Amino acid sequence: MENEVLDRIKKEYNDISDTLKSNFREIGRLEETLTVKRYNYLKELRSKVQCGEFSKDGDVLDYCLEEYGYGKPRKTNEIWLYMLECPVSQYEEYFNIRLLEQDKSKVVILYTDLENRTKRSIVPKENQEEFESTHRVIYGKSTIFDCYDRYYNARREFFVSCLENGQEEAVQMILTKYPKQTK
Repeated sequence: MENEVLDRIKKEYNDISDTLKSNFREIGRLEETLTVKRYNYLKELRSKVQCGEFSKDGDVLDYCLEEYGYGKPRKTNEIWLYMLECPVSQYEEYFNIRLLEQDKSKVVILYTDLENRTKRSIVPKENQEEFESTHRVIYGKSTIFDCYDRYYNARREFFVSCLENGQEEAVQMILTKYPKQTK
């Protein structure tokens, strides 16, 4: 056997033995380096593109919102979108959520935080004025069928404006574009 081959065998043997003895701790150290983190990130991103997950610009924004707190309990600008007004029975049927209200004909209003879709407020109709006087509320169309389209459109406009113009301008833009309706 050539000394070169023996040296390569010895080097490989020692490397594998040391790696097994250290229980692959080196992997953890390497994974913490910026280069490896970036490499793993790019591999994951390429995989998402190849799977069609990012087929349009809006997909990237939706992904980022999910990944960085949208739907997670975080501080928001407390802008509430008036989603819909309906009897308790219709709300329970539509959302498959039981409210504790005994009177199923009682009317409630659903508001959803613009930045956090899991943050909702169900307000009895008789408390609407109080809620809206103490919160920033925006409106759009008002049928049960378009409330989610309206919500996601307003949300997208808000976050695009945040990215392009900053948060303060985005808040002013959304409050101006979807003003509180007067009766």
